[in-house]
Amino acid sequence: MKNALLLLLLFLPSFGGFDPPLSPQGRSAMELQLAALWPGQAPQLQAVELSPPVVAELPLALGAQSLCRVREAGQTLGFLCVWKSMGRYEPFTFMAVFEPDGLTLRRAKILEYTSPYGHEVANPRWLRQFEGRADLDACRYGQDVEAISGASISGPALAEDLGRLQRSLKMLRAQGLI
Repeated sequence: MKNALLLLLLFLPSFGGFDPPLSPQGRSAMELQLAALWPGQAPQLQAVELSPPVVAELPLALGAQSLCRVREAGQTLGFLCVWKSMGRYEPFTFMAVFEPDGLTLRRAKILEYTSPYGHEVANPRWLRQFEGRADLDACRYGQDVEAISGASISGPALAEDLGRLQRSLKMLRAQGLI
């Protein structure tokens, strides 16, 4: 057990300027997801700095606290976004990891969900339907994206925010900023 913990610590990402507002449990969940996505690697998280005029044009106001480049040995492995979406009564925090092209979603994971309602949105099986998609910005909840019982507010909110996030990344890609 001690050796496994030491091994995990060796491969945790380095947070170079990227400091999303997460609880210790949320940060731990994010680190575990990154370690699972890139086993045996030690990716560094490099905050993506955007000017206020660029941010103002994006569907989501991304910045150094919400968007980073995942890198190792000078190579971009992908992009990570940590964002808050609104459930029925309280916001919840999710992470979205995109492939190096900045367009294709690799993983979505709910990091913090404190409301007693709508937690079904964190179901890994339901979240898998978003993975591998480059068309989230055009998806419609209940049609292109399967609806989930018990998450009538948080489900559509997450699907919409994933679409806006992807649209934002497409805009940044077109401007050569990522």
